[in-house]
Amino acid sequence: MENLIDDKWLISVKELSIITSIAEDTLYGWSERGLIPSYKIGRLRRFNLGEVKSYLEKFKQNVNEKNVKVNFG
Repeated sequence: MENLIDDKWLISVKELSIITSIAEDTLYGWSERGLIPSYKIGRLRRFNLGEVKSYLEKFKQNVNEKNVKVNFG
């Protein structure tokens, strides 16, 4: 199935919140502090999905790299 949202499109904070499962208030706060790439167009805040993906990729962690031992038993 083809991706419905192109990484080059500008999307709203609500759409980004649904895609990332990050609260809208958190996304607004991050964007206002310059912690996440965004565009201010008049009164609207928009996000480029490709830029946000690249930004969030920095926070991806591999459990094996952190030497975390998980006991499920």
